[in-house]
Amino acid sequence: MAKPTSDKQGAFTSLKFSIFRNLIQILASPINNFNPKRSFFEEPHLRTHQFPFVFNDSIDSDLVLRDVGMSPVKPWTQDEKSTILALVSQLSHCAPGLLRLASIGSPINLLRICRLVLGNKSEPIAFSGQRTILLPDAFFFSYGQIHNFAHEITHIADDMELAAFSKQWLEIAAPVLQEYRVNPQSIKDEAFSKTWPSEYACHSVIEALAEYVAAFVNGRYFASKVKFEETVAPLIISPTPMVNEWKVLVEKARQAKNAKNYIQARLYYRKASKLFPENPRTYFQLAGIATTTADYCEIVKNTQKMIEAFEVVDSSRLLYPTMRDCILQILKTYIQTQEFSGADKYAHWLLKRFPNDTTILELEKYCQNKLLNSVE
Repeated sequence: MAKPTSDKQGAFTSLKFSIFRNLIQILASPINNFNPKRSFFEEPHLRTHQFPFVFNDSIDSDLVLRDVGMSPVKPWTQDEKSTILALVSQLSHCAPGLLRLASIGSPINLLRICRLVLGNKSEPIAFSGQRTILLPDAFFFSYGQIHNFAHEITHIADDMELAAFSKQWLEIAAPVLQEYRVNPQSIKDEAFSKTWPSEYACHSVIEALAEYVAAFVNGRYFASKVKFEETVAPLIISPTPMVNEWKVLVEKARQAKNAKNYIQARLYYRKASKLFPENPRTYFQLAGIATTTADYCEIVKNTQKMIEAFEVVDSSRLLYPTMRDCILQILKTYIQTQEFSGADKYAHWLLKRFPNDTTILELEKYCQNKLLNSVE
């Protein structure tokens, strides 16, 4: 039940909704109307479109979040909606580019749940994936809600890791994460707080970016501030027109792929890869699309480009486990098509590059056994 409000509280709520109406004027626009030759704020027709969030009281049947356990969805109260509106208003002032980047594509679903538990038994204050943000009770009782909200908005804005898997970001993040892995006690040094936002930001380059951006837009800066502003911010906080165009293309590709329009999805991902050829995620998507038709040549070509892109951006090899996961996912998807001859050939091709990978070897043997059984 919503907490009753006094007359003063009601007036304050009205004020927040007044701010909200003004906020709508600067937020998201349909991706089909985007002109990549001009920035968002130079396009007058982009200032009069819908609020990019939806307060949902039910879970979309297509939503699949791996290793995420959550209690049933609960209805939103008016006070909770007002809290979110206030947070969005704050972000629209301190990081409008970030908010606009996140808003490109389908609406962002906001789900209100009682409790959230990840596979590692941790209970995060919020979680995001597939243009959905899960907000448990803990979020509304937490300190630093604007930081936590900005963290999840960063994940939505960078869900294809254009910034997180960029050479610019890895030059900043890799030394810190590598130091932490060698010496976890380094976070206790006084200098750590001047270098990095939190211990949680040491877990992966993706979480590191979300934590760094959330701190940055809320006025907390680190020793790498100047370099971050010059090299990484244009990819996420103050996105350039080319970044906005790339985001439009990958969102169109995602929608086409979800509709099983693979020809159109391939076209959009190829256009996106030409804008930022060093982003490995676009090639991963293209290889995945190629598995739908068991197109061996396309799978190999895009896997090779993906590997090369990872190597270009990541001299530290910090992303090697991520690259391997991508390769295994492509191979497993290929196997699911039942085209065992092509999948076996693909596994053999992979083993030439990763000869000591036992998982690839096991999958190759699985394909060979299937081929032998089909002959018998």
